[in-house]
Amino acid sequence: MAIRVNLSYPTTFDIVIATRNRIDALRLSIPLMLLESRQPVNLIVVDSSDQHEPVKQLVQELTKGWPGNVVILYESLPSSSRQRNIGLDYVTSDVVIFPDDDSLILPGAFLNMMNIYDLDTNYSVSGVCSAEALLPPVGLIDSKESYKLSLGDKIHKQVAKWRYSLERLLIPDPLLIHGKQLTAAHPLPAWLELENAVPVEYMTGFRMSFRTQVIKKYKFTEVFSGYCLAEDVGASFLALRDGLLIGARNAQIYHHKFPSRRANGYFMGLVLMINNAYVLSKSMEINNQKVVFACYAKSLYKLFLYLFGLRHSFGRARFRGAARGIWVMWKLFKVKGNELDSAYTQEWQRSQRFLGY
Repeated sequence: MAIRVNLSYPTTFDIVIATRNRIDALRLSIPLMLLESRQPVNLIVVDSSDQHEPVKQLVQELTKGWPGNVVILYESLPSSSRQRNIGLDYVTSDVVIFPDDDSLILPGAFLNMMNIYDLDTNYSVSGVCSAEALLPPVGLIDSKESYKLSLGDKIHKQVAKWRYSLERLLIPDPLLIHGKQLTAAHPLPAWLELENAVPVEYMTGFRMSFRTQVIKKYKFTEVFSGYCLAEDVGASFLALRDGLLIGARNAQIYHHKFPSRRANGYFMGLVLMINNAYVLSKSMEINNQKVVFACYAKSLYKLFLYLFGLRHSFGRARFRGAARGIWVMWKLFKVKGNELDSAYTQEWQRSQRFLGY
């Protein structure tokens, strides 16, 4: 693998994309990344698709003539955490950005994210994320039938921001509470306001980046498999041990929901509960009772919402999975260190056998 050095900017970056069976998403997302004014040194794609060769051919076609280095890898075990960790082994730059395969980059996103690292000369920042764009790049999706959103998805995206804001006022979010506590340990740089940037409690996967030395130190937990919900939050909490996480408001990335479910209802309900409990327990040396109580309260609230979906088989399965997850959570909060991974794995295996799954 050729290693290129970018001398145009003080901080270099690579891109790692974990993908599976989303060739239409890559066809949209990769060209936008390669149009950015500030370019990565290495573009690393780690694929776990049922058919890898079409993905490989597409990435080669999309990057033909691009001056950077392209690495295309195949991993037979589907896991976004594992795939990202595999990609990390090929990262050679100062920073690594982890867009999802359906992250649609708006112009200037990489430039504005990397400006934060350039200014952070004392290495007080562990990671930087963009803001979430409410709309995709103009004209990009409307003409592509295979990638259109359903009417329900369109409505959901429009109201989601306001719904989540209201929920946070009424139901304390344990992830935000814990993230704020971790953030409070670090002083804020004086230049943040001038850059329209703010500290954030954690970063979501489709728009996150880390200093390479930080994320290689902690990596993404591989105890999660398949639908790896909250692995990005877990990595964020661990990175906060070393420095701040910053939201670059001038950077915009749109997350286009691919029109398919990532897991069956039972596991969608289950992982929401037990994965959040895991990442909280993993990053707390001693349980914070305020955080633990908020975790139970938020979980019970989600279980209540799932009652409205019981008329469908998916909704009924999700409710059963969530109920099982709440019962398991107390076990995960009881253990720390290496015992936590073992406890999670044991409960995951038991849950797979529960009700025949």
